[in-house]
Amino acid sequence: MQTPWFRWYYALALLLSVSALTAALILQYQQGLMPCALCQLQRVVFVLLALSLIIALAKRTSYRFIYSLALVNTVWCTFGLYFALRQLWLIAHVQSESAICGAGIAFLFAHLPWGEAMKSAFLGTGDCAISTWTWLGISLPGWCAINYSAILFLSWLPVWCRVIRRRLHLQQSPPTP
Repeated sequence: MQTPWFRWYYALALLLSVSALTAALILQYQQGLMPCALCQLQRVVFVLLALSLIIALAKRTSYRFIYSLALVNTVWCTFGLYFALRQLWLIAHVQSESAICGAGIAFLFAHLPWGEAMKSAFLGTGDCAISTWTWLGISLPGWCAINYSAILFLSWLPVWCRVIRRRLHLQQSPPTP
């Protein structure tokens, strides 16, 4: 049996997600870069994306499932883009007193009420305003934003191809008398 054409898009999106997670873990454990709260939330989003893409690759898919997967991945990528763009904004607008201190996500949830910890995690801490790693002039949250955008595009590409195929098929079919 031949692999459906759209699964290659999911495999590429899964590769992007796993690559981002691998790079983050290498930077943490080999380079010694400790992740801030927004970085940790971005990792969670990459894990959720990877899980949804693994399910898409393992399950026999219908076009309804493809559309549902695109919607679910849109939600995850929206969260991921928010975290990455918020961190990029914090880096661009670094203020000396806010960049001095900051707590990791584990500390926030251990010592603050749940609502306060979520607010602090979603808005970022002082640690999030420090850019310690760049590649090709783009910081780590910038690369995460690029990955989220690419995964979002790859998630919707099968839906768009299906719509285009249907329209072309309807245009080519002769009218019924």
